[in-house]
Amino acid sequence: MTADKFKNFRNLGGIDFIGRGPDQLRLAEERRRAAETCRKLKLNGLILVGATDALTDGVNLTKYFV
Repeated sequence: MTADKFKNFRNLGGIDFIGRGPDQLRLAEERRRAAETCRKLKLNGLILVGATDALTDGVNLTKYFV
């Protein structure tokens, strides 16, 4: 993600830039798969872009990871 690529989407939110679909991280199986993917990719951080839904997903995922 660069400022140049994001310039046409500024102030529109992450959904317009990334094209988020109906995927969520609210069910136990969804959180389990997200954790599995993070481990497989050896991620040590995760950034969720968006608004209310992304914040809710972030809270749920953080609780699951802890």
